[in-house]
Amino acid sequence: MAVDVTTRYGSVINDKGRKLAYRYAYPVDAQLGHDLVIMGHGYGGDKDRPYIQKVAQVSHTMGMATLSFDLTGCGQSEGKLGDLTPKIARNDWKTMVEFSNTLPGVNPKRRAAFGTSFSANALMEYAASEKADELQALVLHAPVPKPRDIVNIIVDLKLFMKRKKLAQLGLDEVVQIKLPGLDLHVSQQFREQMREMNLCKTAAPHITPPVTIIAGDKDELASLKELKKLRDAFPKKSRVHLEIIPGATHDFKDNQLDHMAKIAGNAFVTAFDPGLTLQVA
Repeated sequence: MAVDVTTRYGSVINDKGRKLAYRYAYPVDAQLGHDLVIMGHGYGGDKDRPYIQKVAQVSHTMGMATLSFDLTGCGQSEGKLGDLTPKIARNDWKTMVEFSNTLPGVNPKRRAAFGTSFSANALMEYAASEKADELQALVLHAPVPKPRDIVNIIVDLKLFMKRKKLAQLGLDEVVQIKLPGLDLHVSQQFREQMREMNLCKTAAPHITPPVTIIAGDKDELASLKELKKLRDAFPKKSRVHLEIIPGATHDFKDNQLDHMAKIAGNAFVTAFDPGLTLQVA
């Protein structure tokens, strides 16, 4: 059921001096002190991608506000896609969470975050490095537990443009990556930071808010074994749920998106108000 929302667009400056574009939306009948869901997209995406829109719709129906944003070099934010690295993405999350403190009507003690793919990884790294009470819940859609292996596979199978050709194009430090559902241009710095990333060791053990991981059983970038290992890496006191969508790849489609959004909405509700649930069809 769609609800009427008030929408505001704008931008905020990150710590690199670049503008990050955002969309702040809340139900017209929302009360002061409403809940907020901050949402980040995948690598090369933007805040208008279907999975962001679906989670926003569910959140609005449940009376929550949403703050979706474009990462550096994506959508309407400043910079080039080649400027985006895991560390930049983590800092973009930091910028938006801090910015959310200034939004009128938002209850700072009732904020959650939704990240997908690359942004889910960056969200984990942000949450592990900041105050535990900054966010009350994390929903990670299609995270990539072993990004190092992905980069190595790309190199081993030579699924990237030859450096000579790149030099001719003026892209001597950028390679093109092609995987199912992906067509990316990434820098050397990006690849190095991806190789260094180890979510099971450096991020998950330091995250205490409730976490919901949503992924497909046919995800090309994360096996079920890897996802279970990621789930088990969080502190024992954390409430961590792994939801597997049958038939879904890394790129969710149609009813899979609807199912994912309802699971995310339920995770937000139970984090803010334990005991309440949203029926997932």
